[in-house]
Amino acid sequence: MASLWKLGWRWDECALAGVISPFHQHTVSETEYPGAYETFPDSKRLLLRQDVSKEIKFVDSKVSEMIGTTGLYGANRVFALPVRNGTRGLRGALINLAEVYELIVLVDLGGDFFYRGQIDWHIISPLFDSISLRAAKDAQIPCVLFEAGPGTDGELEPEALACALTKYTEADFPLDTEIMDWWEALYVKWIKDYRPGRTNDMTIQALHSSEPYLTVPYRVRAHLMDKTDEHFYKYFDQRIDTGLCRHFYLLRPEKIENPFLVACKSAKEWFWKTQVAKWPTNNEANLEYWEELNGLLQFLTPSPLLDEPDRLTLLRMGLEHLARGITVSVWIFPADWAKVEAEFRGEFQARNRGGILELTRS
Repeated sequence: MASLWKLGWRWDECALAGVISPFHQHTVSETEYPGAYETFPDSKRLLLRQDVSKEIKFVDSKVSEMIGTTGLYGANRVFALPVRNGTRGLRGALINLAEVYELIVLVDLGGDFFYRGQIDWHIISPLFDSISLRAAKDAQIPCVLFEAGPGTDGELEPEALACALTKYTEADFPLDTEIMDWWEALYVKWIKDYRPGRTNDMTIQALHSSEPYLTVPYRVRAHLMDKTDEHFYKYFDQRIDTGLCRHFYLLRPEKIENPFLVACKSAKEWFWKTQVAKWPTNNEANLEYWEELNGLLQFLTPSPLLDEPDRLTLLRMGLEHLARGITVSVWIFPADWAKVEAEFRGEFQARNRGGILELTRS
C-alpha cells in the first residue's frame, strides 16, 4: 500500500484479505459478499482433529488488530478467502468483492507464482498460490500482481525468478528505504513475536545486504499431531539474489503460466490433479486432514523432499491413526503403500482412485 501510494495511486478505502487453509477451522464471520468471510482480532485457527485440542496462531487476526489500531492507508477490513472450494469457490468470492472494490491487488512475497514444474524441485507451498492465481485469472476482473522479495521464501532459484520477472513484468520500481524501515517497524511491533516467519525477515535482510547473493539454509517441515507434536525436517540451501529484492514488480496475473494452475472445485481436487495426475511435490496438503461427511481423510503423502527413513516413520504413524479411528480414510501413493503393506496386512481395504489408493479400516 505504501509503495503504490508513493507512485501516486490513490483510493478512498481498501481492505486486506488472506487466504485461509482448508485443513483447519477458522472462527471467521460471514459477510455481505458470498464466499468471502471477515477476520477479527479475536478470530482463531484450530486443528480439525477432535482428539487433539490445539490452537494455531492465526496471523490474519493480528493484522486485523493492527489495521484497527493504525488505520493504514484507509484499510478497514480483513477478509478471509477460503480455498476449500478450489478455484471455483475463490473465483466467485473475488467476483463478488469486485462489485465494490475497483481493483484487486494480489501480493506475493517470494515468487511462488512462477513455479515451472519439476525443474523447481524444492517448491514448498504451491497449493495456496496456484489456487489463488488461477481463481484471479478465471474471475476476469481488474487485477494486478504486486511481487516483492523474490526467492526469500526459499522456493525458487534466482535464475528462474529473473527469467520470470523479465517475461511477465509490466513495470518495476526500487523499494523505498524509508518505506521499508517503516514496514520493518510495523512487522517487528505487531507480527514478529506473535508468528515469526522467514519471508519478511529475509526480504529485509536482502534489501540491506551488500552481497550480490545470499545463501541461506531453509527447511521442509512435516508434522503429525499425536499426544506429542512429532516433527521431521529436511534442510537445503537457497540462493537469494539481493539485486532482485531491491525492487518491487507489477505484473498482469493473466499472463503467468504455471503447470499447477488447474481449475478445481476443491483443494482435494487440486491435490489429485497436480500430485496424482502430474507429479508429487512438497505442498500444504501433505499429512493434513480433510473433513468429509463421515470423518477425516488424511493426505498420507509425506513430502518427497524428506529423507526416506522419516517418510516411512510418517507413513506408519498415519496408518496407526487410521487403525485407531482418528481418521476414517487415507490417501496414499501405491509405491508408499507397497513399502509398509506387510506390516498392516489385513487391517485396511484399498481402493484405487486412479493413481492413488484410498485406505479404510477392514
